[in-house]
Amino acid sequence: MAKELVEKNRMQKEIEIVGEIQKTLLSKNKDENFPIAGINIPAKVVSGDFYNFSEIGKGMYGFGVADVSGKGIKSSLLMSKASSLYRCLSKTIFSTSDLLNLLNKEICETAARGMFVTMLVGIYDSNKKELLLSNAGHEPPLVIDKDQKFSNFSEAGPPLGITPKIKYKETTTNFSESSMYIFTDGITEIKNPSGDMLEAEGFQKYIKKYQHTPNNKRLKLMIEDIVKAGMIQKDDLTIVTVDSVQ
Repeated sequence: MAKELVEKNRMQKEIEIVGEIQKTLLSKNKDENFPIAGINIPAKVVSGDFYNFSEIGKGMYGFGVADVSGKGIKSSLLMSKASSLYRCLSKTIFSTSDLLNLLNKEICETAARGMFVTMLVGIYDSNKKELLLSNAGHEPPLVIDKDQKFSNFSEAGPPLGITPKIKYKETTTNFSESSMYIFTDGITEIKNPSGDMLEAEGFQKYIKKYQHTPNNKRLKLMIEDIVKAGMIQKDDLTIVTVDSVQ
């Protein structure tokens, strides 16, 4: 029993180390005015979700949000690979479709059978007030305009890792006086004590409530409010918001 306990503690420590490494792969929110912010709350120690964003020059910003199928160490390792690939490739590839095509090819070569990654990648051009978006099977993002009316981006191809022959599309859309919320199903499937899911409609209420809060504080306050309402988290939870620069 003592040997089993030592082994269990060793494995738990290694899992915690993996979790800490994963946190370093996530972009940190900026204290100053920046159009993108994100939050990730793992359901357990390690996460199958990730997000990343950065300024890529001349008023342009790149971002990506992904959710790996399954749970546990196997999913977290695939998440780490996909995140590292995105961080590297997004610095030199400014076509969202080309980026997903290359990510898909790499993931198809090494992902275990039955595993896949849903991912949305985008580039925000603050000069043209445009978004360039490509979606690989990810949740449709929500867009809220200045009148607090919602729309979503529903164009999507299959998840990454299904087949290398897929060619992803990219869409350019106007983006002015609005905010876009990209999220994983951990937020919409969070449940109250009665077992009812929050779903997209419930999430929209929290978006409206905190929309005018600075984005580097907005998402944290939103999640704290949802938890105070008695919601129970069962899956990894990730939200990224992109605000149009006025």
